[in-house]
Amino acid sequence: MLHFLVLLKTIDSTSKDTAGAWKESLAGFKEWSIDCDGAYIESDTAYATLEQEFINNNNVDVLVTFPSGLQYVGNATITDFSLEFPYDDLVTYSISLQGSGALDTIKPTI
Repeated sequence: MLHFLVLLKTIDSTSKDTAGAWKESLAGFKEWSIDCDGAYIESDTAYATLEQEFINNNNVDVLVTFPSGLQYVGNATITDFSLEFPYDDLVTYSISLQGSGALDTIKPTI
């Protein structure tokens, strides 16, 4: 499962001169994050690479591709990388990535 989140934080710009009782805001900073999980496979080199980058406190480059061909690319910090043992014969992993900087869109070419 993949959870992909892009947020725009707002800045409160309400003042005593604001008309009526309505709050005013301005666009602030954007941020993005990815949470996902899956089945752990011991021989998976991608998993081993992510684990090593997490241990070494290194950021990773991220590419998310949708079935339509739309892609998002960015750089992220791994903030959570855990294993769970829900069954005797299955191990699952969870990973959380917090975006570091811009998230760029690559639109599919037709």
